[in-house]
Amino acid sequence: MDEKTLIKALRKGNEAAVQHLIQQYYPPLYRYVCTKVINQADAQDILQETFLRFMKQIPTYRIQGKLAGYLYLIASSCCVDHLRKEQRHRHLPIEEEILPNEISSQEILMQSFEYEQLHQLIILLPNEEQDIIYFYYLKQMNFREISELLDIPQSTLKSRHARALTHLRKLWKEDNHDETME
Repeated sequence: MDEKTLIKALRKGNEAAVQHLIQQYYPPLYRYVCTKVINQADAQDILQETFLRFMKQIPTYRIQGKLAGYLYLIASSCCVDHLRKEQRHRHLPIEEEILPNEISSQEILMQSFEYEQLHQLIILLPNEEQDIIYFYYLKQMNFREISELLDIPQSTLKSRHARALTHLRKLWKEDNHDETME
């Protein structure tokens, strides 16, 4: 079902369209939200709020850009609201990749520690910088795809990407410097 047809069906209150919306967008939105909140229950609550907000806005929703981009925007806003409310800055770890057998358990432990450390630093970035890191590295989307999804010029995304990497490097150095001082 294309987006225009889906929106028309949602406006008419079509239950099958609601199910289609949830089935299509829940998994990627869930993974996105899990990078920003502590536990699964919070992630599920945020997603429920995301879909509720969207359904409330459906009568006045204008089709501009991709629907997924709009849903990510709502989910991002819900995450910010949740983090402000809870005053926590943690996340659910993303599923770890399967590592080759020849890597030692010590190397795996070090990689896991560094991955977790990097994840902790990513959530300290401003929301728009977190999003570019998420889409570019974790979703492995290119700037053109992200631009279309979020309806943001590619030049803006590239600037945010560079700024996010600079910010991350600075945080990484500060974090590792603090550990060596202890």
